[in-house]
Amino acid sequence: MPLATEITDRITTDIDRNYPCLLPLMRFVHGGICFGRGCAGKVPSLPVNIEEFLMACQDLARRGSSSLYPFVASWHERLADLGKLPAEIADSNAGNSFDFVSGYCKQRLREWLTIGDPSSVKYFRSLKDFLAGGYRLHLFTLNYDECVEQALNDALGEINGKWTTGFDHKGWKPDLFENKRHKFEALLYKLHGSLDWVEDEELGVCSVKWPMAERAEEVPSTYDSLLIFATAMKVIPRDPYLTLLTKFRSELYRCECVVILGYSFGDDHVNTMLLDALRRRPQLQCVIANRKGSITDYLPSQLKEEIANERFHNIYQGANGEVLGVQLALEKNVLLNKVKEACETQPEGVPFQ
Repeated sequence: MPLATEITDRITTDIDRNYPCLLPLMRFVHGGICFGRGCAGKVPSLPVNIEEFLMACQDLARRGSSSLYPFVASWHERLADLGKLPAEIADSNAGNSFDFVSGYCKQRLREWLTIGDPSSVKYFRSLKDFLAGGYRLHLFTLNYDECVEQALNDALGEINGKWTTGFDHKGWKPDLFENKRHKFEALLYKLHGSLDWVEDEELGVCSVKWPMAERAEEVPSTYDSLLIFATAMKVIPRDPYLTLLTKFRSELYRCECVVILGYSFGDDHVNTMLLDALRRRPQLQCVIANRKGSITDYLPSQLKEEIANERFHNIYQGANGEVLGVQLALEKNVLLNKVKEACETQPEGVPFQ
C-alpha cells in the first residue's frame, strides 16, 4: 500500500498525465505548504502527505466562505487564475479547479489502496500467533484499505465467525463488539472508516464486502467510501466513528500492552487518548515496531517523558542485526515475544493485572 506522502506523488503524476493544465495548481499548492512550514520554523523539504495537500485545496476552494475572509485584504494574485476550470474539464460538477483536484483524488484513492496481490499482505496472518499465545486481539487502525480483513479471513475464516468489524449483512451493528454469547478472537475497529463502507439512502451505513450487505448489488460501483479523509476534524460525533473511538478509549484503560505498527503519531486525538491512558495507568506498556533505531526522533514531545519511564519498548533489529520493520517483526515472532516480555514488566509497587 502506498504511504500518504506517496499518494501525493501519484496524484501529481496522474494530473500531469491526464490534466496537464492543472499542473501549475498542483505545484502552487505544494510549494505553498512547504513555504508555510519554513515560516513556522519547520523543515520545508519534508514530503507532503495527501491529506494536508487536499485540505489546502479545499480551504482554497472555499476561501470566500472562510471565517477569516473579512480579515484578509488580498489573497495571492495567482489564486483567481488557478481556480478557474479549464475548458477541457468545464463540464465537471466541480465549482473550481481546487474542488476538481480534491474530488479526482478521492475517486482514485480506492483504486490505489485496493489490494492487487493478496499474498502481499499475508504477513498479517501472523497475528494468529497472538491468538495461539492466549491473547484476544483488539485491532485499531486508521487505514482505509482491506489488508487486515484479507489476512484475518485467510487465517481465521469467514467474517463474524471468529472475527468481526462491527458489521453484518444488515449493516452497522455495534452490538457485535459487546456480544458475550460469542466472544470473537479478533475485533477490527477502523477508526477513520473503510474503502468498503458506504452510506446508502435505503441500506443505511453498511459494508459492501466485509461482510457483503443485503442488496449490496444495488449500490452503484461509483459509490463514495465512508471515510474521515482530508479534514482537520478527525473526531466525528456520529456512528460508526463515535462508537469506534469510544471502544479505543475503553480498551486503552483495560489492556496490558499497546502494540503500535506503522503509526506515525500524526493524529492529535489518538495521541492524547494514549497519553491519558499512560498517565492514569502506570502498568500500561507500549511496544513499537519500526525501521528506526530510536523512537525519540518521531514520538510527539508529550509522549517522550514516558520513554524515560521505560514505558515504550522499541523493536528495530533481529537477533542477527537485520532491520526488521513490521513485516519481519510479525513473521519472526519477535513482536509476540516482545509483547510477552513487556507484559511481564511492571513498575515497582504496581500489582500485576
